[in-house]
Amino acid sequence: MRRSLTLAVAGALAFSAVAAHGVDHNHPCYDAATGSLAYAEQDVFFHRGEAPVANGGAANPWSTDAPASSVQGGAGALAVTPGFAGLADGTGAEQAATFTGTFDGCLDTMVVDLYSFDMTNRSGSSGSAQPAQHDFGYTLTVDGVQIASAGPVEALTTFDNEGFGPNLNQFAINIGELMELYTDFGITLDGEHTIELSVASWYVNTGHAVYVWDTTEVPSGISFNGAVPEGVPVVG
Repeated sequence: MRRSLTLAVAGALAFSAVAAHGVDHNHPCYDAATGSLAYAEQDVFFHRGEAPVANGGAANPWSTDAPASSVQGGAGALAVTPGFAGLADGTGAEQAATFTGTFDGCLDTMVVDLYSFDMTNRSGSSGSAQPAQHDFGYTLTVDGVQIASAGPVEALTTFDNEGFGPNLNQFAINIGELMELYTDFGITLDGEHTIELSVASWYVNTGHAVYVWDTTEVPSGISFNGAVPEGVPVVG
């Protein structure tokens, strides 16, 4: 009886500590030195994979090395995504740009920077030559488990050259929260992870886009665990 009471009191004190500080000391990402969850920041950049035109097929790798060459120097890769509203996940393999790499450590957020040349918004319903904010579908897979699939999602698009590209599309994903939902499927919250992200434009009438990466002009990539810039939508 005394032992049961002692355990109950200890459990109550532990719960009170978590409630008071908002941090679970048993969380695999807990750092006793700081008394908080620890998330190391890291920037990675997308690079050319097997071919410069990367629709479907093998994923394109990323690394912490920024692109070193320009378009004029023959660098770069692209994926043509003509839009496919109506597909369940918005990222058909033949029309998506797919990127993969690893991250060693705990994950909180990921902010994606993806440059594109976009068609104008001129259609039967719009006479504007200015592209709208970029709409896309995406899937996110961690350690072989697909943890997110959504579309259409609207990115924060920064237009260049009066909207004729390359335009910078930005969005953020709460990858850590998504991973916690899939721990029963073998996802661990710490350690090294293999991550795959597929992205494709969404609307067939106005959403055609050519994604571009791996040049000094278009350093597309991901910022892991950094601050989400103001105005960038968070999905997942």
